[in-house]
Amino acid sequence: ALMTSYYDYMIGSYNSLPLRTIPDAAGGGYHLTFHAKTTPTGVRSVFRAHVNVAGAVTHCTKISNTLLPEGYPAVAVDPVSGIPMYAWHANVYGDSSPKVMFAYIPLINGFPDPMFAPQIIIDNPVAVSPTNDNAFIWPQIQIGPSPNPDMRRVYVAASNSISHAAGGMQSPNFMIAYADFDTNMLTMGYALSWSYTTVPELDQWNTDTQAWRRPFLAFNLDSSGNIYLAGYHTASYSNGDLIDEPDLDIFMCPDYGQGTWTS
Repeated sequence: ALMTSYYDYMIGSYNSLPLRTIPDAAGGGYHLTFHAKTTPTGVRSVFRAHVNVAGAVTHCTKISNTLLPEGYPAVAVDPVSGIPMYAWHANVYGDSSPKVMFAYIPLINGFPDPMFAPQIIIDNPVAVSPTNDNAFIWPQIQIGPSPNPDMRRVYVAASNSISHAAGGMQSPNFMIAYADFDTNMLTMGYALSWSYTTVPELDQWNTDTQAWRRPFLAFNLDSSGNIYLAGYHTASYSNGDLIDEPDLDIFMCPDYGQGTWTS
């Protein structure tokens, strides 16, 4: 048992794992994340919890101190240090466009260090040519190798809640933020420096007024510096007729997110 929640819908992210194992060398156990409401009239907040190797919950707390709505969190664990990294979206300014947030939180003697403040890593609305009103939310998070020696790279992939496709139907393209880090940076509390990539074909789907393609994609990495969005899509013309085309998709970007996307 973690806590009592008054939020009666799904407790986590659509596509990203809510629980990750901690390497044995970093103490073992699990980090997990979820969203919940602590009172019937309260706002939805994002939480984190730690389960030790004995199966005991050592802490269960909010990730941030915001009093505005936040949710759909994802978690990844650095395979070297065991430090958890979280991504979620939140209405941090109280406006109509949620921001994608990121935080990493080391455990000091089994308890979270309070000094590590969340970063805004996708400050919606953002421009993806030829549009400027995009809102990338519902983040997924993965950690993989970095091209820089003795570093790792964290990736946060968020999907667009704004569609410019035929009939205004949902056609989410993706923005992927990525940043390099090492253990010293995490223990010293450095803010990570982020770069970004989008998938040109998905960007085109999102703005295609003659056809509607809706992708359903999950995000993953391999050990060779390739990143993937994989799943399927539905397709139809603006008049509703189905488009006869392959609907299983793998979009791949080499060179640690810095290469050219292929499908």
